[in-house]
Amino acid sequence: MKKIYLWLSMMLIFVCAGKAQTNLYSNNFDALTVGGYAASQLGTPWTTWSNAPGGSEDGIISSTQSHSASNSVEIALNNDFVMNLNDKTTGRYKVEFYMYVATGHIGYYNILSDFNGSNSKWAFQIYAYDGNIYVDAGGASATISIFTLNTWNKMDLIVDLDDDFATFFINDIEKISYQWSKGAQGSDNSLKLDAIDFFGIDSLSTPTTTTSTSGYFIDDISIDELTAPVAPSNLVATYSSTTGNIDVTWTAPTTAPDLYKLSRNGNVIYSGASNSYTDVGPWPNNYGYAARAFFTGQGYSHSSNVDSAKVPGGVTRDLVLMEGGTGTW
Repeated sequence: MKKIYLWLSMMLIFVCAGKAQTNLYSNNFDALTVGGYAASQLGTPWTTWSNAPGGSEDGIISSTQSHSASNSVEIALNNDFVMNLNDKTTGRYKVEFYMYVATGHIGYYNILSDFNGSNSKWAFQIYAYDGNIYVDAGGASATISIFTLNTWNKMDLIVDLDDDFATFFINDIEKISYQWSKGAQGSDNSLKLDAIDFFGIDSLSTPTTTTSTSGYFIDDISIDELTAPVAPSNLVATYSSTTGNIDVTWTAPTTAPDLYKLSRNGNVIYSGASNSYTDVGPWPNNYGYAARAFFTGQGYSHSSNVDSAKVPGGVTRDLVLMEGGTGTW
């Protein structure tokens, strides 16, 4: 009887785990012919920017570098190698692959919320060169971080279309989280996930000027559909007239997360393991608070409920174009 119970328990764990992450696509490029065009050999869902596999935009299968033996795709100058994700508008997805950029080279790719030629919409993009990575995510150069050259780096982006939220990781370390629909540059964008574009460039004037040899490698790409982890609940924000602070508390999920992010009016003000936070001395205004829970390998949960608190004070003014002030601090 105990053996049957244990077997059923293991099956339940397996089923739950299976529902948490479902692989939609994976490829290590090892079955392809070295020197041949990548999209031409792979077929759907691969193409190029101009939908012309087998031409100058197509990536090349290479054995020069590989994360898993023995092939990868080399992205040379003006290659424009695209994976079509077909207008996803709901769900939660993880885009993962490995990227190799050598010294003196530039690595670049973007993820599109709309793949439509010159009318495409950029939701995310990175430039990796000179030992740094520049990430456009909700704003140009929203984060800059060290990028190790001459080795394989794991690149992960979790996009939750149901929660309009995305998180980017390098080698399992979070680099930035942001509102997906703001797009790469922070302007209005589509709440979609449509394509990945690996492009070969050799010079930049921004984010920093560089002229380098084009060419980098990608390998072991996978697209997974994820189940969002359980969110915090019962968030309450309370203003204290005694201290002038706002105290925020929330109920933890059943499984304790690795950490929380607390946002105030959409901006993160706290990241840590506690499920309470004191917002010290905010200016007179109305504030809305929400929390997300982070689980390693799963990303952030959906947002908790939003609760508001008002800090009284300030002076109401009409028809004021400009105010000036001076002071010493």
